[in-house]
Amino acid sequence: LSAPLRSSPLLSAPLRSAPLPSSSLHSSLADFAPARDQCRGGLHALEHLAIGLAPLCATCEPTELGCQCTRRPGDEHAERMLLFERRRGGVGVADALLVELPRLLEAVQARLESCPCIGGCLGCIFMTGCGEYNEGLDKGAACTLLRWLCQGEMPSDDDVVANEKDDITTKA
Repeated sequence: LSAPLRSSPLLSAPLRSAPLPSSSLHSSLADFAPARDQCRGGLHALEHLAIGLAPLCATCEPTELGCQCTRRPGDEHAERMLLFERRRGGVGVADALLVELPRLLEAVQARLESCPCIGGCLGCIFMTGCGEYNEGLDKGAACTLLRWLCQGEMPSDDDVVANEKDDITTKA
């Protein structure tokens, strides 16, 4: 994980004992292809959680941060978790969150695991002001991807099947 410019992506590599280049996450997520829609929905859900919980790790408001949200076919950044500062040039929030990344991901995991809802709610993955109106979010895929990012557990076929059964495409 290289130190990003203030307005560059915050999360682009798996969190493991040794940082890996951003291409590792992109190429590894491509292996998650059987459930590409779930992967996208899981990443979008993780972005929402990270934005909502960012004030626990940095002096900021969630409204100061944005995420990629829209992931369309052919998008070269579709399989990345992307957070950025909304203010042109940034004020250092991305840098502060990068330093606190392990703590932020722990908070995200705790929120996901403690929320009793099945398919997502405003208490966990939904976010007011989402440019995609919270459509396509996938709480199950978010849990699977987070385990993989934090612990290196690649999704199994059982995880993919479970996520397909629990598809929570939202209708607002």
